[in-house]
Amino acid sequence: MTKKRWIVLAGMVAACVCLTLAVLALLPPRPGVTPANIERIEDGMTRAEVEKILGGPGESLGSYLAHYPTSPLIIMGGKKYRGASVWRHPHDGTFVAVYFFPDNRVTGRQSAQPETFRQKLCRLLRL
Repeated sequence: MTKKRWIVLAGMVAACVCLTLAVLALLPPRPGVTPANIERIEDGMTRAEVEKILGGPGESLGSYLAHYPTSPLIIMGGKKYRGASVWRHPHDGTFVAVYFFPDNRVTGRQSAQPETFRQKLCRLLRL
């Protein structure tokens, strides 16, 4: 191959990569328990809006704590919130608890993610 063909081929590959990244960036976020979706939850949203973002109805807070008694979830301010629901990622352990007013509007949220390998290593080495 000549030098000119290599340059054209490299340009075409670079253009394909850029086009693929642009299309992926423009796609709407997928529903589910992800850090990006958790950040999209705002006070005042309805329960239906939260369920659409997180991919379905959540589990009640009471049944969640019964299944996971060692959960790092701490009820906000020691208050008992009626209508609190928990969503959990099925594989990585990320979860979010969303607290609702009686009219099914969000009043707060709390989330946690599992420790990464680096965080565990730093904790074990006391760094």
